[in-house]
Amino acid sequence: MHRILIGALVVVAGLAIACVAYVVWNARQQTPQVAQQVNFSKAKPDFEIASFGGALLGYDAGEWGGNLSFRDAKGDVTEVIPDNVRAIIPHGTEVVVFTGLAHMGENHGAIYLLRPDAKRMFIVTQLHKLDGAPDMIESDAGAEAINFNVFSGTDDRRGEWIYLCRRLKRDWQLEVLTTCKVRGPG
Repeated sequence: MHRILIGALVVVAGLAIACVAYVVWNARQQTPQVAQQVNFSKAKPDFEIASFGGALLGYDAGEWGGNLSFRDAKGDVTEVIPDNVRAIIPHGTEVVVFTGLAHMGENHGAIYLLRPDAKRMFIVTQLHKLDGAPDMIESDAGAEAINFNVFSGTDDRRGEWIYLCRRLKRDWQLEVLTTCKVRGPG
């Protein structure tokens, strides 16, 4: 009888441990994963360009976020564009900024123009919303243009990603290129 009682207690203890383990496992499966916020004030910028009496700081942390910030002469930092910065290109007194992200189902991009303004350091204008994230951005000084690729988000059925070839002309119009001056990765 004593052995039966001890055996029953061992079975009950084993079931209790299994139940607790299941509850803990199930709770972990249902707990949503929250992306950690990147503290850009302590991060080294991917791009830093002296402009407008201070510095433009570009951050690209991929799916974790990014932004374009401005650090004035006093050291105060203000967020300007809340998106991953892919390139900052000075163009005379103006600055062109490419932003975007291609990650999993997300694929977006834009081109901004920053112009000097006597009242507020500079003004920001979105020139173009792109069909995808810009990539391989290259300034062509001779043509006064910027060549770049746009990630299409699709493949060519052979396993190669398709990039759309574009040029931002001096008059800020987009031109479709039939052949890429710059090539996408891979």
